[in-house]
Amino acid sequence: MIQLCRFLLPAVFCSLFFYSQGQVFAPFTINGVGKSGDEKVYLMYYAFDGDNQMIDSTTVTNGKFSFHGQIEGPCYGGVLFGSDFNTASQRWADKKNIWFTLFKGETLISFEDGKNQILGANSGLESERAFEKLKKERGKHNAYLLLKEFIAEHPDDVYSLYKFKEYVGHSKNYDEAIGLYNLLGADLQHSNVGTKLRHLVETFKIMPGVTAENFSQETPDGRSISLADYRGKYVLIDFWASWCVPCRNENPTLVKAYNRFNANNFEILGVSLDNKKENWLAAIEQDGLSWEHVSDLNGWKNKVAIQYGIRAVPSNFLIDPTGKIIAQNLRGEELLQFLENILKK
Repeated sequence: MIQLCRFLLPAVFCSLFFYSQGQVFAPFTINGVGKSGDEKVYLMYYAFDGDNQMIDSTTVTNGKFSFHGQIEGPCYGGVLFGSDFNTASQRWADKKNIWFTLFKGETLISFEDGKNQILGANSGLESERAFEKLKKERGKHNAYLLLKEFIAEHPDDVYSLYKFKEYVGHSKNYDEAIGLYNLLGADLQHSNVGTKLRHLVETFKIMPGVTAENFSQETPDGRSISLADYRGKYVLIDFWASWCVPCRNENPTLVKAYNRFNANNFEILGVSLDNKKENWLAAIEQDGLSWEHVSDLNGWKNKVAIQYGIRAVPSNFLIDPTGKIIAQNLRGEELLQFLENILKK
């Protein structure tokens, strides 16, 4: 099975930070009642508009606890219990922990009678229940048709944008995604998140058969390298990172490919999603990656990764001498065989 380093679902699109439209935040409150025990309570959630993991903590007093904060839109998160956050988060699947969609307004979590119940005095919870009701009514309706029906009925509901965000985190079907986007109300489309999602959808068109978009980024020694510099050659754009175990496991195959085919007009350009230069350089040396490497050291916010809609690493695109993408995400023996077929003619 091919392994990939991915975002968690709520953060799937969240490296798209280069738009800077205004954000509108609203307050939320989480109140817990009927909780026994003296463990600390932790609130962990991912921002609606980013991969930022928010963490807060409090204690149970007389069976109650409370959290307050502000969010731009619905967020996936949970209330966790443990002596410290590491202990609590490592036991994320523990039945005592509660995972839910966090909405603006009040969310009440009742632990009374040994049951965990999510209650809410907010419209978001009503929207979520409406979606779950529709899903139950439609039975095995596929995800696209279900979401299409829901958004059509709730075009101005921010929960529609939240579900759309989840959908494009899994799908790369441009026609379906742009169709769903066009069903959203104008305010949601032009919101901070809506604008970013539209950009992500546009990257779905970056696939074999189209001309690769040019980009430039710096090498470790400060030289600027452009994809256009490789025109006339076959070049594999390899998106990777030193912290990505599947990437490091794939590197021996890339070394083998480079050594075997470099004399046949083949190059590799590594684009790193690292944010620490020393780790990046160490991995290049340790793995013997003798081709050119570039990075802006912004992690998942790497501008080239954003430009190409990268949501998991390792990812790659094979570009032909005319600049056209001819293959995507070739790995292992499949990569070696593909190169053998096109370069050893």
